[in-house]
Amino acid sequence: MSGTMCSPNFEFLKTEDDLLYEYVMRAERYVFEDPNTCLMKLRQFSEYMTQQVAIAFSLDTEDRKHVDLINDLYHERVFSPEISQMTHSLRKEGNMLSMHIHFRRCAMLYSSLR
Repeated sequence: MSGTMCSPNFEFLKTEDDLLYEYVMRAERYVFEDPNTCLMKLRQFSEYMTQQVAIAFSLDTEDRKHVDLINDLYHERVFSPEISQMTHSLRKEGNMLSMHIHFRRCAMLYSSLR
């Protein structure tokens, strides 16, 4: 999955979960080159990590929104206030970026039709 990418910062994840490792490796790769892609990879990392933690603590994840899982993990005292705040921040920033990209594409499409 990750090819030749490697990082001393996240190498410990490689043996734990391939997808988590892939997301942070991509985020690290794009941090300076393409910050928007970096943010989207961090948001994906956060969402997948939240789902995996919820599953590990036997919380229902089926048809649950990311925001609800974060709140459940916080209320169950699995996530500390800091982790909860960080995952909410990544979720919100990722959502704002997605909306911005969507609106920019719509504007480009609209202007090309004129």
